[in-house]
Amino acid sequence: MKKFLLISFLSVFMLHFSVTAQNVIPNPGFENWESNSNATDWNSSFSTTIMGFIPVSYSAGTQTTDAHSGSYAMQLQRQTISAMSQTFQVPGLCQLGEFNIDTIISMVMSQQYDLDLARMMGGGVPFTQIPINVKAWVKFIPDGNVTDTMLIAVYLTKHNELTGDQIVAQGLYYNNNAMNDYTEVTIPIEVLIDGETPENLNIIFSTAAGYNCGEAELFVDDISVETPSGIKEFNSFSFSVTPNPSSDVITIHTQEIGAFTVEMFDLSGRKVLQLEKLTENASIPVAHLSAGTYLLQVTQDNKVSYQKVVIE
Repeated sequence: MKKFLLISFLSVFMLHFSVTAQNVIPNPGFENWESNSNATDWNSSFSTTIMGFIPVSYSAGTQTTDAHSGSYAMQLQRQTISAMSQTFQVPGLCQLGEFNIDTIISMVMSQQYDLDLARMMGGGVPFTQIPINVKAWVKFIPDGNVTDTMLIAVYLTKHNELTGDQIVAQGLYYNNNAMNDYTEVTIPIEVLIDGETPENLNIIFSTAAGYNCGEAELFVDDISVETPSGIKEFNSFSFSVTPNPSSDVITIHTQEIGAFTVEMFDLSGRKVLQLEKLTENASIPVAHLSAGTYLLQVTQDNKVSYQKVVIE
C-alpha cells in the first residue's frame, strides 16, 4: 500500500513538474553563455547563402557586464548585411525562437523596411499558458541622429496543419525615448483566439522597428512572465465599453454578477489606470489620458477578459 501511494505521489509530482517546466523562460537573466556572442537558449545570429554561393551572416548579440542584476546581460546593436552590391542596416535582434532566414532575406532584398516579426521569426519554447504579461529590465540608448523605435514582441502560437502556426495571443511594446538606466517594462498580453491553448512562446527584442535604422543600443536583463496562478479562464465572459472611442467617460457593461477590477494599459505596457470593486454599468473617467489606443483588462474572481479602447 505504501509503495502504491509513493508511486502515485511521484507520478502526480512528475506530471506537475513536467507541465510547470514547460512554462518557464530559459536563461531569463542571460547569465549563461556558450560564447561572447551566443547566449544559451537565445538566438541572435544566423548564417546563410543567397543563390547558393553568396554568403550572408548576422550576429547582433553580445555578452555585457553592464547588467541589471547578476554578472551579465544581453547587449544588442544593429548589423550591416551586404549582398549582391546592396547594403542593409538590420536592427539588433534576439529571440527564443528561430530566424526564418529565407523570409528575412526576401524582405530585405525587396526593401520591405517595416519589421514583420511574425513572419521573420518562428518557434520558441514550450509554453501552454497565456500569461497576463511579460516583464523585462531594459536600457535603450538611441542614435542621436536617427529616431529609432525599440520593439519588444511576445507571440504565443499553436500549430495548425492547414494554416501553419497561428498566433493565439500576443503583446507588443514600442518606445523611442532614451532609457539611460535600467527600467522595468511591462508587455500586457492580448488574447487573439478565444479558447485556444498555446504550444510555444517566443519573446523578441529589437533595437528598431524597421530596417536601415540607426545605431541604437538595447540592453536586456531579468525577463519574467506573470502567469495566472489563480486565474482559470481568459476571455471567458463578455463585456462592452461605451462610447468607444471616447474622450471623457467610458461605461463598462457586463452581465456578470458581482464586483470586478478594471486595469488599463497603454501601448508601452504602462498601467495608466486601476479601479477595484466596480459593478455593472460602472463609469470611468478617461479625460486625463492621452489620446491613443489602450488595452482594458477586466478581472472578476478567476476570470479575465480584454478589450481595446480608443481615447480621442
